[in-house]
Amino acid sequence: MARFSDLLEAQLLRGLLNSHDIQAMIPEEATASAFGYGGLLLDGIRVMAPSDQAASARLLLRGLKS
Repeated sequence: MARFSDLLEAQLLRGLLNSHDIQAMIPEEATASAFGYGGLLLDGIRVMAPSDQAASARLLLRGLKS
């Protein structure tokens, strides 16, 4: 759904999505924490939502970008 180079940014988005009843998660959160906020995660830190909530999550994310 979204990728970040910084764990804090990913956590902020997850919190926003969770506050809208979207069960977002950060699969690489433990790894990013262990390696200093994802500096070694070349593909970035993913924020993901369940498939049945993905459309709502994308719509919310688009609203943030505009």
